[in-house]
Amino acid sequence: PSDRRLNTWRSAMFHVKHRAALVPTRR
Repeated sequence: PSDRRLNTWRSAMFHVKHRAALVPTRR
C-alpha cells in the first residue's frame, strides 16, 4: 500500500520538477 503512495508522490514531485525546469521564470 505504501509503495503505491510513494510512487505517486515521486511521480508528482518529478512532474513538478520537470515543469519547473521547463519554465523557471515563465508562467
